Amino acid sequence: MSVWKAFRRTGERYKRGDGSASNYWVAYCIGCEAAYERYREAVAACNGDDEAIAKIGIVPPAVPLPGRADRMAPHLNTCQFTDATSLDVDTAGRENRRSDATPEPTPSPPAGIVSRESEQDFCRRLGLSSAQFHGVRNYLSGQAGQAAPGPKRRRSDINLTSYFSRDLSASEKAELDKRLLLLVADRRLPFSFVESEAFIDLVRVLRQSAVSRIPSRRQLGGTILDAAATHAKTQSRGVVKSILRGSAKATLMLDGYKTSDGTHILGAVIGIGPERFVLDAKEEGYEHDGVATANEIAAVIDEIERDADFPIGCVCTDDAGQCGRARRILALRYPHLVFLRCLAHQVNLLMKHVLRDSSLRATADAAVAAACFLVRSSAKFLPQARASMHRIYSVSLAILTVCETRWSSLQMCMASLLRVRGALRCLVVELGSAAPEALLPLDSDKFWSELAAAETIIRPIAEASFVLERDDTTLADAFGI
Repeated sequence: MSVWKAFRRTGERYKRGDGSASNYWVAYCIGCEAAYERYREAVAACNGDDEAIAKIGIVPPAVPLPGRADRMAPHLNTCQFTDATSLDVDTAGRENRRSDATPEPTPSPPAGIVSRESEQDFCRRLGLSSAQFHGVRNYLSGQAGQAAPGPKRRRSDINLTSYFSRDLSASEKAELDKRLLLLVADRRLPFSFVESEAFIDLVRVLRQSAVSRIPSRRQLGGTILDAAATHAKTQSRGVVKSILRGSAKATLMLDGYKTSDGTHILGAVIGIGPERFVLDAKEEGYEHDGVATANEIAAVIDEIERDADFPIGCVCTDDAGQCGRARRILALRYPHLVFLRCLAHQVNLLMKHVLRDSSLRATADAAVAAACFLVRSSAKFLPQARASMHRIYSVSLAILTVCETRWSSLQMCMASLLRVRGALRCLVVELGSAAPEALLPLDSDKFWSELAAAETIIRPIAEASFVLERDDTTLADAFGI
């Protein structure tokens, strides 16, 4: 038979004398492994009896050998558990197959090795009771298991424990910073969130080695945020350039907003069909007249036009007083551009003029006053209103207030009052003479009928405003209203 048929090859490299890995796989003699397994079964059958174990011939574990013929063949010549008569090995250790070799029967196991089937005969021969036999076997089974060689593992092998306990690489650290920044921005969390004990404990459970790599709030809100903003700006410009490659032109949309710390920001957004790309955002000056606004818009336009691959054909702003004058000034300076008013802002102003009508103004003012009073009274009257909703509707619904610069929010305020009118009327009746003046109109049938009529009138204008403020709105949607 072939030499390899008598050996079991593993996926582990054979170690040299100095501990380094060789080019040969580790191989074990199959006959030696089978004999050692039978020996362990015999020891287990003794159930811890030292006298019985002493009568069993000791069989050592299989010796690991390199997968080389000059090392495996000499082992077969001396192995008492493998039939090597069919192999002829020369002095160099190479095998020569003999055609006249006659296979001999497989040698029987050495004397003293007992199988599980001969357990009763073995006890009878040694004069052991069944309890003694099983007690000694259980004890020696553990001793033999400790003496048996365990599975070998190379140092370079990676398992789940070593992988998740190792330190983060540079790329993993950068990805952690990016994900934390996205989490803080998406959920509008403060940067100190990453220093909270609850978050650190969560990271510790998921991966212990990542705890030491969590950035501080100053790092997250400083260098990491600045790098992300620079990357987003560069990436946004690259995407816009790829879309505008050819004859297409983009729309530059400008608007101002106020941050949470009271800073006024001028934001520039590029619109290409339904797509929106943030271009730039810078702090506004303290002058808000038409000339100053025109200079700020002109600085953005000049920066864009310096890039030949970034063509724009239209500039859109809202219709505030200084913005209207700035558009008229810039139309003379940039005759090749079209300056448009924001149609969503125009619809917002239209609702403002509608609500100034004398037939709607008193009802609208009363509704806004009642909603604001309830929301501000979060410790007294608002909980009573919610309790009244639970008794009638089995659910508590929100009461919305008005945003100063969004007249369409008045329709939302009216609708939030109309959907809980029954609960609010019950609240005013329960309060009786203790009801505040701002809530007294809520117990009037005339107020609710006029409020329902006013909400019906301004609802189409509010829906038009919502359509114009969607991200996928195009110029076709504006003229299709």
